[in-house]
Amino acid sequence: MSKDDKILRKIRQSPRSIRFEELEVFLKRRGFEGTQRGSHVQFRRKDGTRFSIVKPHGGRNTVNQNAIKDIIDRLDL
Repeated sequence: MSKDDKILRKIRQSPRSIRFEELEVFLKRRGFEGTQRGSHVQFRRKDGTRFSIVKPHGGRNTVNQNAIKDIIDRLDL
C-alpha cells in the first residue's frame, strides 16, 4: 500500500486526525500548489480547483474536520 493510499484511507476513516503536513503532501501529489498568507494556505490546481485551509496553530496540529470533508466532497474521494 502506497503512502497516498494510507493517507487517503486515514482521510476517509478519521478526518479529525489529519495533520496539516499529511494533507499538504496529499494535495501536492495531486497537482496542487500551496501559497501561504498569514495562517491561511491556498491550494490551487491548474484546472481551477482551489481550497483555503487554515494552518493549525496554537498547540493544534490537525486540520479542521470541515475542511477535510470539503476536500473529500469536491475531489470525489
